[in-house]
Order: sequence, then structure tokens, then C-alpha cells
Amino acid sequence: MAIKEFLSLGESKQIAQKRLDNLIRRLEKNPRMKKLYSEFMEEYETLGHMERVVEDELPSDNYYLPHHGVYKSGSTTTPLRVVFNASSFSSNGVSLNDILLKGYVVEDIFGLVLRFRQHKFAFTFDVQKMFRQILVAPHQTDYLRILRFEDNTYQPITFKLNTITYGTACAPFYAIRTVSSSP
Repeated sequence: MAIKEFLSLGESKQIAQKRLDNLIRRLEKNPRMKKLYSEFMEEYETLGHMERVVEDELPSDNYYLPHHGVYKSGSTTTPLRVVFNASSFSSNGVSLNDILLKGYVVEDIFGLVLRFRQHKFAFTFDVQKMFRQILVAPHQTDYLRILRFEDNTYQPITFKLNTITYGTACAPFYAIRTVSSSP
């Protein structure tokens, strides 16, 4: 992640805690959603896309991403999607997305169409968990903290995300740049 020069992000943990409390209330009313949320978070940790951290060992300059679940009971592929909100303002009115460099347009559509016509065959693909395949530099993961709870305890636990996540302003650029063949 490329970060602009800034003075301070401000305090964001209280906002993340408040959103987690709201999420817990929603999950208590919907056991199916709670089960899917727990499975999602367990998979996120198992795959190494996030890791548990000790609060005392982390630098004071950080950002907590509030998150919530979007539940679609009729969906056959992904009934629950967890959304991370990097646009949430911290105590000083600045969000993580405000300080992230968003990247540039990797390729214009005209060039893409022309290149597509150059060859006899064209391939398309769908990368599973696209953003989560791109690692974040370890010294920047403190800007991607989240609070979550383990089943039945509801005590907040701090994690840091090790991969690019949707909801950050730079994620689309990194995803396209990663699979793009242009220099």
C-alpha cells in the first residue's frame, strides 16, 4: 500500500468497537448469518490473510477497519460477504482511504480492445479471492487492523490483515496491476 504524507490518522478503535457491537446484535438475531460470519473469519485466519496480534506490541500509529456482514439468504454462491470500511472517519475526521494513494489507470479500454484482437485466441479468468492473494508489506499491516470476536465470548480480539482487502481505495489498482502484463 502506498500512503500519502499525513500527520495522524487519529483514533479509530472506538468506532470499530461500536460497529462490532452492532454486528454482534445483528448476528444474535440471525443464527445462520452468525455461523457464516464465523466460518468466514476462521477461513480468513486459517489462510493467513489475517493474524491475531497483541495490543501492547503494536505501534500507536494505526487504523482499525470497521466491518459488517452483508447477508443475502437467497444467494447460492456467497450468502454472506464481510465488508471492510476503510472510508470510516477516525477521531480527527480522516479515513484510511483519505491517505492511501489510489494508483493510476493501468490500461485504457481502447488499448485493451486493440490487444484483444491481435491474437486468434483470448483467455479470460476469474481469480478466487483476488485481493486476498496480494500481500501487504509487514510494516503497513498496522493500518489494517480489525476487531472481531470468537464464538460465544464476544470479547474483542485484535487482528491485522496481511493482504489487500476490498474497501481500500488502492485495492482495484493492485488487483489489476498484479494480473496485468503491462510494465
